Amino acid sequence: MDRDKILVTAGCSFSDGAPFIKENTYRKTWTNYIKEKYNFKKYVHTAQPASGNEIIAERVIYALQTLLDSGHSPDNLYAGIMWSGIERKDLFVSLRETPDYKNIYQKDGNNAPLIVKSSINTNVMDLRDKKHPSETFPDMSPTMHIDRGNIRSGGLPYKDDWWKNKPQRDYFNLWYDNFYSVEKQFIDTLKSILLVQTFCERHNIKYFMSVWQNIFSANNAVGGLPPKAYSTTYEVSRLKPLYVDVYKHTSKYLWNGLDFDKFVFFENKEVVYGGLTEYAVINELEFWEDNGHVCYDGHKIFIDEYSKQIEKLWKIK
Repeated sequence: MDRDKILVTAGCSFSDGAPFIKENTYRKTWTNYIKEKYNFKKYVHTAQPASGNEIIAERVIYALQTLLDSGHSPDNLYAGIMWSGIERKDLFVSLRETPDYKNIYQKDGNNAPLIVKSSINTNVMDLRDKKHPSETFPDMSPTMHIDRGNIRSGGLPYKDDWWKNKPQRDYFNLWYDNFYSVEKQFIDTLKSILLVQTFCERHNIKYFMSVWQNIFSANNAVGGLPPKAYSTTYEVSRLKPLYVDVYKHTSKYLWNGLDFDKFVFFENKEVVYGGLTEYAVINELEFWEDNGHVCYDGHKIFIDEYSKQIEKLWKIK
């Protein structure tokens, strides 16, 4: 890649494996590898652990629009997005309008990473071209609003022992108890994907999409969340109904509007619409100690496996 090309990546912990040091570089992800593989000198990384699909869409569009507003040509922008679980919800809270905001916002123990200080937060990994230090990116450092922002559920919050901030968990449980439905979460995920695709197509930005694991197949004929795949198991998704068929009256129009040719899926005789997790399980790749996240070597193998498809979508080589 020449020095004008910019990589923009988005996702959850499968795209941002939390802080890593020399002793735990296995927590690097595909975003690190794809930057190195295609020699991007400039890159903007928007992924954060526990993110839901709405905030993933919001962050990547913010990053891309900021680059466009700063005069960067869409011809030089390359995006990669890995979508997360549909059960995750990101709730916007503010000092002015959210009761008990100060306790909900409070950082506490392992729960601290769930706070996003701005709904348009991006995590910039490199603000300048190292060979041309006078040339810098537009300011996309995290907007440090202490009076508003998003909190991320990371999934169903009910029984998480590590969730140290009780007011925040109670706030999420209030939402999940009263407003959560798998159907609406699926609809919102389709809307998020369609929003990013429409934005990229409008501006002629080259992009590819993937998933952390299958997020399109239901658990049974009436819906329900599919079991999460771990390092020793995976879901035989070809035997499951698609959410779009279960919820066809409310989601079919969105489903039909998506361009699935922009996705990199892992599929075989048992798996359809699969992602990094199923690929890693079936190919017996190494996982973290949590048995849920794929180690860096697995991310590299996954990207290499689908590099020709990615290169076609990015129109390179």
